Amino acid sequence: SNSSQGYYDAWSYVKDIQRQNESLYDNVYVVGTGELELGDTIHNNAASNVKLGAKWAKVAEAVVYGDESVSYENAQIDTLKSIVLKYDPNGYLTGEGAMTKDLVDVTNRDFIITNIISVAAIFILIAIIFKSISIPVILVASIEIAIFINESFSFIFGETIPFIAPTIIGCVQLGATVDYAILITSRFREELRKGLSKDEAIRKAANESDRSIFQSAMVFFVATFGVYLICDIEIVKSICGMLARGAIISAFIIICTLPPILYICEKLINKTSFNWRTMPKEKFKKSKAKIKAVKAKKSEAAK
Repeated sequence: SNSSQGYYDAWSYVKDIQRQNESLYDNVYVVGTGELELGDTIHNNAASNVKLGAKWAKVAEAVVYGDESVSYENAQIDTLKSIVLKYDPNGYLTGEGAMTKDLVDVTNRDFIITNIISVAAIFILIAIIFKSISIPVILVASIEIAIFINESFSFIFGETIPFIAPTIIGCVQLGATVDYAILITSRFREELRKGLSKDEAIRKAANESDRSIFQSAMVFFVATFGVYLICDIEIVKSICGMLARGAIISAFIIICTLPPILYICEKLINKTSFNWRTMPKEKFKKSKAKIKAVKAKKSEAAK
């Protein structure tokens, strides 16, 4: 047991030296082999050698072609697919590269479809709530700008994000933060219906909605940022980090930019919305009856 322990200690020392050499010297590369199976106590078995060869092929491809290695690999996969389909229309090309390319292609298509569906669904929902054509455009555009800024940060800081991140961020951030815009817009309409001027209504709506928006954003931020700090799974960590950042960006966009936009576009909103400044007749009658009841109670109390 002592000899085997000494063997493993020596082998660990060799691997540490190899890792150091990769960082110290140019043109020295190391690939991980921890998941490969051994044929004996030292050598890889045949299947592991095939996997190791594939790893070294990827390293060589990256060294030769640099950042364009993926493009060259995809071109080779397309060429091989055309050859396979030429002889067998039902044939398949498999392997890590082919499967990764198919997964990325499917994800890109899904991103377009899910983005369109989520935007359309939120648009229709807001249009029904506010009985308006212009308000859905303003609110959805505000959140989409926040999503664009969130994803732009990853590009600006050179972050590598999972290929499924745009799909998840586009749907989750839109659905989770559009409430901020709905809240401040609803309050603006409510103050206009009370008879306040446009200036007073937007000022009161912004002042009384900002705290609720900030609290909601902080809850979303803390929940996702906590996962980002604790989780060791890279894909989950990256997505939760983007969601946490998106919550803050969306709150900032809604609090700082939506009130001026609503103020400027109020005339357009009034023309393209039903009962924007006035309550529906039934609600107006109920509110009028409540006011009379309150006045009657006050007069009785005064007596």
